[in-house]
Amino acid sequence: MKKVIAMNFSRSEYEMHVPVFRVLFPALPVEFCDGSTVVDGGLSRYGTVLISCMAEERKALETLLRLREENVAVVLYSERLPSVLFLAFVQGLGDVSLLFCPRSMEDVRQCGESVLGGGRYVSPAAQDRRAVRELGRYVEYESMSELNKVLLFSVFEGLSLKETGSLTGKNTAYIQTCLSRLRERFGVLERRELFHAMMRWVSVGETLSQSG
Repeated sequence: MKKVIAMNFSRSEYEMHVPVFRVLFPALPVEFCDGSTVVDGGLSRYGTVLISCMAEERKALETLLRLREENVAVVLYSERLPSVLFLAFVQGLGDVSLLFCPRSMEDVRQCGESVLGGGRYVSPAAQDRRAVRELGRYVEYESMSELNKVLLFSVFEGLSLKETGSLTGKNTAYIQTCLSRLRERFGVLERRELFHAMMRWVSVGETLSQSG
């Protein structure tokens, strides 16, 4: 059986989570990716990629999109609930497992078993769709194309055209055209600070509803 590679973890985060990895994949080694691992050896040696979303969601999303054409299982991991736009995007990816806010090591174990069995695991914290429905107050999220969902995320993150191009694989002129159309369609995007504050409010509301 092929190995597991952990991506987007700092070295200290990786070492701190070794006990979690041992429960998640008890029979498989989970190797640390230092940034050059995949470039040097490719992904042919790995059957599963574990992506951390705990620090930079932009990097996690970029890694995820880059792996879409690879023949590997993908697990997104975070000890806290991601931002509402990141969560909404990955909830719609039927081939990506979501291990967010595990309640116990039993959640971790179940995730590993599902993934190795060829299935998808979505932790209880990642199953709630209220945040996505709340987005409907501001944008028609569920009817958007995948590209527009990524562009919405880039507006929330305050990414430059170059950074957004890197994230989507599209040239900056095309990105600029698509963003202009989105802003014409949804006026709230014209004021990035207001949009950012609204999305934060949705995220906080979702967190409070779960803790309550």
